[in-house]
Amino acid sequence: HVRSTAVFRIIIANGAGRMPGYKKTFNLTQVSQFVSYIRGLAAISPSNQRAAKPEPTIPSPNSKVDAHLQKAPQDEEKKAAPPPPSAASSKAKTPGNGRQIYVAKCSACHSRDGSGTGTIGKSLGTSSLTSRQAQARSDGSLAGIISNGAGRMPAYKKKLDPEQIQLLVAYLRELAMSQ
Repeated sequence: HVRSTAVFRIIIANGAGRMPGYKKTFNLTQVSQFVSYIRGLAAISPSNQRAAKPEPTIPSPNSKVDAHLQKAPQDEEKKAAPPPPSAASSKAKTPGNGRQIYVAKCSACHSRDGSGTGTIGKSLGTSSLTSRQAQARSDGSLAGIISNGAGRMPAYKKKLDPEQIQLLVAYLRELAMSQ
């Protein structure tokens, strides 16, 4: 089931399920850019069998979507909320290697290259994962930050198992070496 751009905008702005809303953090243009980014990831995903249609990234000033972004009705949030994942299905769908995990879970804020210079990363003040300071941290320290979160970064200990976190740490080291 494919969600429309408008539904993605509403979910990002107001939150859904366990995901918090970001309408106080991001403006409408940033929300639209994030949706475009998500659509771009889907278009390059190896599991995507059909071509993604490009969609407009900036909402029109007086659109109904803008009204929903400002204040979405409770029933709209419930319609837009994804079903809660079961423990078995989330493990089965989680990517297996560090790069896949990074792209799926980290690149939206930390950028594909780990620099944190994308629109979302800049607005959150995301630091570079390839910097000397980040790379000077031990593997255990990086794993702890991924597991427990730090600052605005959420904890991933309930979303990734310890082996996946170690794969992610190893990929962070590869990112720095490729710079």
